[in-house]
Amino acid sequence: EKVELAVLETGLGGRLDCTNVCRPLVNILTSIGLDHTHILGDTLSLIAAEKAGILKAGVPVVQGQLPEIAELVVTARATELGCRQFICGREFAWHVDHNDNQLSGRKRSQKIFVLTPSGSYDGLTIPLLGNHQAHNASLAVMTAEILREAGYPQIDAAAISQGLRSTHWPLRFEVCERNPTIVLDAAHNPDSMRAVASVLTGSEWINRRRVLVFAASADKDAQSMIEIIRPHFDHVVFTQFLGNPRSRAPEELLAIAESLPDDRNPATRCHVAQCPADAIGEAEELAGHNGLVVVTGSIFLASEVRSLLV
Repeated sequence: EKVELAVLETGLGGRLDCTNVCRPLVNILTSIGLDHTHILGDTLSLIAAEKAGILKAGVPVVQGQLPEIAELVVTARATELGCRQFICGREFAWHVDHNDNQLSGRKRSQKIFVLTPSGSYDGLTIPLLGNHQAHNASLAVMTAEILREAGYPQIDAAAISQGLRSTHWPLRFEVCERNPTIVLDAAHNPDSMRAVASVLTGSEWINRRRVLVFAASADKDAQSMIEIIRPHFDHVVFTQFLGNPRSRAPEELLAIAESLPDDRNPATRCHVAQCPADAIGEAEELAGHNGLVVVTGSIFLASEVRSLLV
């Protein structure tokens, strides 16, 4: 296809991933959390060592805000290979324009400021919600600057601004304008579930009847995800996705929820539906007029619901 630049995402880990055969212009480590622990290891340091396996001698690395132990592991590897590090919060930084975000109760984008070694980017618009997406965008800006210096002068400030503004990323707190409102999110581990919970504290989403539609793959930490997200909802409808055999039975998810202490939100009521279509129908009825339905727990669930709605 004669692309000028390609972005390759590792499928799993990094050290043994097939993308590791490539010689990149820059490497990016966005975040490191506990996921795929049965393959990558059950500690942050073990997972960090696997992800740091994508680093190449002399190739710069852009790093997100990593847990302390993970950053130590990555820094050790970067030092060993002579990789210049660009660490979020050290070489570059970001903040959200909260004044802009308070102008309207209904937000589908946010404005951010990014400071890099070369200067500042003021009032960048990203059509994605949440501090985690502002963080991701700052990594993209820093990476774009490195690419510009590597021989792509056309990646100037205007191109960066336009690139962020025109981003389209389905299933990342994707809002379906219906009544009740339906939000689709591909969160499938504790860290991403915390990100969803954080966005739900925004003014548009509070003081509404809120219903969660939740499913999870059998190899995911469903208990931790339910613990994090359930207190934000009045009702939870547990279901299963149909297009992949890894789905956990909704009855299992209900049993997990019932085994957890209910002191944070004792009013949350749990329900079971055997397929995404039934789950959405029940959730819309429970949420009612001007309510909110959030579909999350698995990218398979979110994508199946999206195909029902779009």
